[in-house]
Amino acid sequence: ILGLLFSVTAAKMDLEIHKISALAILGVTFGSLFGFLYLYSYERKKTKIERQDKTVHYNYNGKFSEILKISIPITASTAVGAIINLADIAVIMNLLKSNGYSELQSNILYGNYTTLVVPMFNLVGALLSPIGTVILPAMIGKERESFDRILKNGIKTACYISMPLFVIFATFSTSILRFIFDDSGAYVAAPLLSLVAPSFIFMSITHILNTALEAKGKYYAPLASLTVGGITKILISISLLPIDTIGLLAAPIGTVICYFLSMIISVILIFKESRDILSKINTPLMISMVLSIFSVIPAKLFELRANIANFYIKAILSAMIFVLIYGVFYIFLLYLGKKSSKKQQILQNFK
Repeated sequence: ILGLLFSVTAAKMDLEIHKISALAILGVTFGSLFGFLYLYSYERKKTKIERQDKTVHYNYNGKFSEILKISIPITASTAVGAIINLADIAVIMNLLKSNGYSELQSNILYGNYTTLVVPMFNLVGALLSPIGTVILPAMIGKERESFDRILKNGIKTACYISMPLFVIFATFSTSILRFIFDDSGAYVAAPLLSLVAPSFIFMSITHILNTALEAKGKYYAPLASLTVGGITKILISISLLPIDTIGLLAAPIGTVICYFLSMIISVILIFKESRDILSKINTPLMISMVLSIFSVIPAKLFELRANIANFYIKAILSAMIFVLIYGVFYIFLLYLGKKSSKKQQILQNFK
């Protein structure tokens, strides 16, 4: 809110674009500061109340060492992702320049990808992050049966979110980018968005699997899978970008292969904890794919055939058709699942 408020105010003052950007980021900084102060005051108040209870004993040194034990590898995983992205940017920029593009042209080409496509990719991560936050504490210290049930539900939820997003972004890439950005940039970036869309699925499953690995105390396992995937991404950029027929398409191709490889490594690493992990992934993946395809076909036909002059109204109606059909299918699926579980419960009680 502060970032948007600062940037809108700066724009009304006719400030230069880099100053508007700086003020937007300043708003994010203030937001983080206020978030910290709120959490600090809340925790301090909570601790003060708990200290009055003489039965509660604190081992601050033990807690601090436990926090470090968990946070260092998780932070390292995040840092590796950021470092690899920076390295990937440097590699792509240098390769574009070596292919005959000027620095300005290289910035425009890569900026088109990072400004239009990458935010769409980050949107999926933002939707998936709360799932990991919820299931991580729920998994810690659980027996195999409970652990498997939570993991299965986590993967199922991730698939039912990421699969329709993959289908929508792959099918309506031009319309989505035109709806948010200007037409010229949308037409250039649309093929890149369609290509990067499959990585939504692999990233979502990897996120859930890595959360499960962290719950089992394997804090460095996600770091390993993301590092291997990230290095592969850079190597693909180096290999494919100089090819004229591929060019900047190497960036989304590398992202897809990066997360697919990370997912495979995470599956291997968690196999010991959950041996039927493949069935946990395959079943919701196939069901969500069928639901998404059946939902996107009428939405796409409406977009192509509807005689509506206003592009924005047509885009909104197409999206509503998809959401409505997918929602009906999903509710029906939940009903069948509930009915099936009731039958199993009755049979179990009878036995």
